[in-house]
Amino acid sequence: MAEDSGCLFFERMGPWIGAIEKGDSNSFMWHSSKAAIEAHNWAESRPYVSTSGDGVALDASDNFQWIDLSSGTELPFLCEIPSNPRPDESEKKTEDLEGMFREVEEALRKMQKDLAEDLDEAKKERNALKRQLGELRKELTKGCPSGFFPVGLSCCAVFDKESDRRTWDAAQAFCRANAAGGRLVELETKEETTLLKTHLKRIGYYCSGYWIGGEEVGDTNTFVWASTGQGMGDSDWVSGQPNDSGSGDAIGLDCGSNWRWDDTPKTYSARFICEAPRTAV
Repeated sequence: MAEDSGCLFFERMGPWIGAIEKGDSNSFMWHSSKAAIEAHNWAESRPYVSTSGDGVALDASDNFQWIDLSSGTELPFLCEIPSNPRPDESEKKTEDLEGMFREVEEALRKMQKDLAEDLDEAKKERNALKRQLGELRKELTKGCPSGFFPVGLSCCAVFDKESDRRTWDAAQAFCRANAAGGRLVELETKEETTLLKTHLKRIGYYCSGYWIGGEEVGDTNTFVWASTGQGMGDSDWVSGQPNDSGSGDAIGLDCGSNWRWDDTPKTYSARFICEAPRTAV
């Protein structure tokens, strides 16, 4: 434009460009963005017009240098719009995006296939573990009567339903009739006590009191195992127990006291735990 000094297309004063004065400050900014003008091309002694809100024009007679004029002056003007992308660039971007989309789509398909294969493999492993667990349970319960589980060298069965509740004597009779050598469980060692308590906590039986095979000798507050008459070598009493003053009490496991021992009259109806010896396999 600087070479067009012959003013073939514009009047001597003109055309307008998009810069405007900030009030009466003699400082100028670009009208659309309100950004300060960093690079300018002012004619000598410009800007100097004393009015406020002046506009900026290109002086066609002075190599198109900038001059400030009252914004009410009628002059030719230059418009600006964003340029359109070149057709080939637009097409290339579209092709690139389509290529990226195809790559992502293919990666997702592969990921989905891999996940399906992994899931199938995990299901096979889970089923194999289930089979192994079933076989292990069978192995562990070998020699135990049906419905019994191993505890040390013996087998036990827990009767925790409401309909199972019996007096101590009735529970003892039920255990004897239910399995060969059956009786209310007798916890003669700390190991047996620990194993049974661990099982009871893990399975989560109904939390209540459960008869076991210990009974009081008369009114002595001394307890023995019913099948042998042997004293309690390793006991696990609740703190302050035994304390019932009546005669002929028996021992129950108290779920609410971490399955420790409590003495209770034999006439009380409670749930119970049976014990039976393992048979040779």
